[in-house]
Amino acid sequence: MKNKITPSNITKLKKNEIFVFGSNAEGNHAGGAAKLAHGRFKAKTGVARGITGQCYAIDTMSGLEVIKEQIEPFISVAKIMTDKQFLVTEIGCGIAGYTPEQIAQFFKSAKDIENISLPQSFIDVLSKPKVIKGYKVFNPDFTAKEQGFKYSENTEFIHKGKIKICASGFHFCINAADCFSYYSFDLNNIVCEVEARGLIETHNSDSKVCTDILFVGRVLTWDEVLKIANSGANNTGYANSGNSNSGNWNSGNRNS
Repeated sequence: MKNKITPSNITKLKKNEIFVFGSNAEGNHAGGAAKLAHGRFKAKTGVARGITGQCYAIDTMSGLEVIKEQIEPFISVAKIMTDKQFLVTEIGCGIAGYTPEQIAQFFKSAKDIENISLPQSFIDVLSKPKVIKGYKVFNPDFTAKEQGFKYSENTEFIHKGKIKICASGFHFCINAADCFSYYSFDLNNIVCEVEARGLIETHNSDSKVCTDILFVGRVLTWDEVLKIANSGANNTGYANSGNSNSGNWNSGNRNS
């Protein structure tokens, strides 16, 4: 569904449109979008929340948690009043001083509702791919199983073309121990923290992830690898839930 975008400069409303603006707890509509709501669209002084005139007020001056708690009731109203188009402005991003990144997240469930329009800045935030963090093992020369790439730390890499798990794109694992199902547990290999920053596909049997945009972060020391690859302590193998194991996949202690 294509997102409906709130116009950046609203000077008049159609009969079925509702202007959604940021208020304060007293409903004193003296500045910013609130002043426009009161002066042109009949928002009532003293009404800090809900329908007022041809508007819908949300208190944005009492903290982020207060803003958050008002969004689901607003969405519920919009779902009931399907004959109205609710034009959400950049609430909280003016006098209140918040950023679109802080406010847009509260409107995640509103994104695909037909009669709610969001400002472009909120849509941009909500459309950003989710960053997934994990670990990737490299050969000693900083190459990997993906052909044609020589990697380096603290660098972003882009795959051109479609991605397919186990076939095409950059691969890594969310759980460090899973990496060693694909690479040998060899202290000469390089292990890095990585982030998927683009499209993703996941594996159905372990934590393997495929992406078209991979950020390779810092190189881990082998001591760090041993700690993150085991839930137990003092292991020299990997995937051990017990302690002081020299083998792999042990649930007890002192196994070799």
